[in-house]
Amino acid sequence: MIAKPIFTVCTPTYNRVKLLPRVYECLKQQTFRDFEWLIVDDGSWDQTKALVESWQIEATMPIRYIWKENGGKHSAHNLCVKEAHADLFVMVDSDDWMVPNALEVMLEEWRSIPNQQNYSGVCCLFQYPDGAVVGDRFPRDRMDSNAIDLRYNLNVWGDKMGLIRMDILRQFPFPDDLGRHLIPESLVWNRISQAYHMRCINRIAGVKEYQSDGLTNFAALHSFHNPTANYLLRLELLNGRVPIRFPKAARVAISLAKCCVMAKKSPFAVKPWIYRWMTVGALPMGAVLAMRDAFQAKRARAATPAPGQRKDGVRIV
Repeated sequence: MIAKPIFTVCTPTYNRVKLLPRVYECLKQQTFRDFEWLIVDDGSWDQTKALVESWQIEATMPIRYIWKENGGKHSAHNLCVKEAHADLFVMVDSDDWMVPNALEVMLEEWRSIPNQQNYSGVCCLFQYPDGAVVGDRFPRDRMDSNAIDLRYNLNVWGDKMGLIRMDILRQFPFPDDLGRHLIPESLVWNRISQAYHMRCINRIAGVKEYQSDGLTNFAALHSFHNPTANYLLRLELLNGRVPIRFPKAARVAISLAKCCVMAKKSPFAVKPWIYRWMTVGALPMGAVLAMRDAFQAKRARAATPAPGQRKDGVRIV
């Protein structure tokens, strides 16, 4: 029987054959070697499969490749979690890569936590290719927090990289009933934050290079096409057990009012009365913001190729 690896490093991908070699090279350089690389291909039509097969022949690490019909990154993430063999999970997007000691640093920190049952994982920093830190550092070099408190109460913004327990990810999958348009990743991370702590350290684990055709640059378009997911995200923030301080709570209420308009949802699902009436009072502003988002989405669509056409190596479906 093959021993179970410590880590599953998962990479969802879609027509990123030109970028995947960077991920492969960073994994070959990892100082900690007990991991598998699981690539979930979300319906690519480029040469991704052939490239990965060539790596499987030469690599000293186990590489698994799964192709699926295109269903969006959230569906690829769910399949990653379902098929992973390890107990610890690290997501490395196809346009990111890890520094050589990333797995070693994260595992060392994880093993230093005495009561791991109360923790979801370890969170580290990203840097840009020029060495600048992506977003904000944590207020302290080592601290325990969660995604909600960091963003809404401590004003720590920007993408982060880390490890997370596989059993928790299987407990909190991305919803599969919200369509194929992008579901905000924070919907899942916030749900986990309601139940678990996270160890945060000011150590660089990954390098991020945003792509012109990436999901970040088309956030307005995806948000417009999936208002229900964004409604759930904000509703759960206001209804959750992790409190959000004013004025961030007011901003979430305004954003929720916009989502109520776009998704045709009731603001009265908000449980705390003060947040409920903040949301109701923000409905006129929410209508204006919904019109603004519709305009931005229209502009984004105009800059996006029609289905089947290519843009920087990516076919839009």
